[in-house]
Amino acid sequence: RVNDLRVASRSSSFALGGSTLTAMEIAEQLGVASILEGTVRKDAENVRVDVTLTDARNGFGLWTQRFERSSEEVFDVQKDIADGIVRVLSVTVAQRPDPSSGSEGSTTHPMAYDKYLWGQFNQRRITTDGLTESVANYQDALRFDPDFAEAYVGLARTHLSLARLPRRDRERELAIADSLTQVALGLDSQLPSARATNGLISFEQRYQWEAAEEDLSMAIEAEPGDPEHHQILALIQATRGEFGLARRSASEAVRLDPLSALAHSGRGDVLLAAGQPEEAERSFRRALELDPTLPTARFGLGLSLTLQGRGDEARGMIPDRPSEESSSSRRDVANSSDEQTESTRDESRTLQGRMTPPSMNDAVFAPLLAFRGDFDGAVEALERAHAERTMSPTGLLRLYAIPGFREHESAVQFLRDIGL
Repeated sequence: RVNDLRVASRSSSFALGGSTLTAMEIAEQLGVASILEGTVRKDAENVRVDVTLTDARNGFGLWTQRFERSSEEVFDVQKDIADGIVRVLSVTVAQRPDPSSGSEGSTTHPMAYDKYLWGQFNQRRITTDGLTESVANYQDALRFDPDFAEAYVGLARTHLSLARLPRRDRERELAIADSLTQVALGLDSQLPSARATNGLISFEQRYQWEAAEEDLSMAIEAEPGDPEHHQILALIQATRGEFGLARRSASEAVRLDPLSALAHSGRGDVLLAAGQPEEAERSFRRALELDPTLPTARFGLGLSLTLQGRGDEARGMIPDRPSEESSSSRRDVANSSDEQTESTRDESRTLQGRMTPPSMNDAVFAPLLAFRGDFDGAVEALERAHAERTMSPTGLLRLYAIPGFREHESAVQFLRDIGL
């Protein structure tokens, strides 16, 4: 761990992989002063790593080195690269156990580590094929090292992602994820990634808000540079109505991971819940610049625009393709009574669009009902989602954005019943 060095997040860095931007342009986007580039070549027995450290302020090379070792010495190469960076940049290194010691949830087995890295790579693809390959990679890693706690965490996170996909056995995937997380905590109860994953499960599945916040806070204290931990904590804090804290956590996630569409969209959700649709709009627009296909950002932008009275723009943001399961109930909302104003009917229609998988429809549909003014119907949808353990925290935050919802009698009772 390097006290005086801030490293850009992996997702933002990978987003610029293969980019034609100059080192100075990349550094500006990442908010860093130096760029480390490298290539890895590997065969059955040996690994060769070429690295170059560049001063992004002027484009001059600071350090270039080639490392050629046996595949069994991959951890030594990591340490040599880190030592070289520290030496060139003259920063202070905090005491931390050697990664080759196998401490802090790591492994000393080169093949286990190799499979773990492949698991992380495939996990980031967020497709059925990618996640399936990721499961196999992590399982291979654990066959090489059954005590590799970080591999258990990675496998748990992959099963959480699989649970969110359509046509998956959601309950089974969630049970597997929970079980794997507990194994990781049994191996290392203070492992930051395991605590964060346990907090995420407490938040999304157990609805244990205080326990979730405690786990995430401990993970951040141990690893303050992980943007995902700040993002999850922000959602937990906003769900509990701690909007000042949530805004700070969400902004920190964006600062640490400036090219993450999910981080910007998460910040937008927090700002919406806090009653700041104009600022939320900017966050959602930035998320869509980074990933034009991100459905949560599209829906969030539509809601933020509608709350500002810009329904026509919102209609362009949310395509009218309802799922079969909810299409009839959505039409009921659109075909409102004579007492409903034309403006409200138009604004309701702007929120009809692409939804998350059918298992999430009640939770995601609730904000549309609440926007129409049917707060009781929105609460009933939430109650069904809560009973089925499919309640979306993001959907709940969007209900917070609807003026008057949190003060409505049935909403107050529901939130009290679930500990909020």
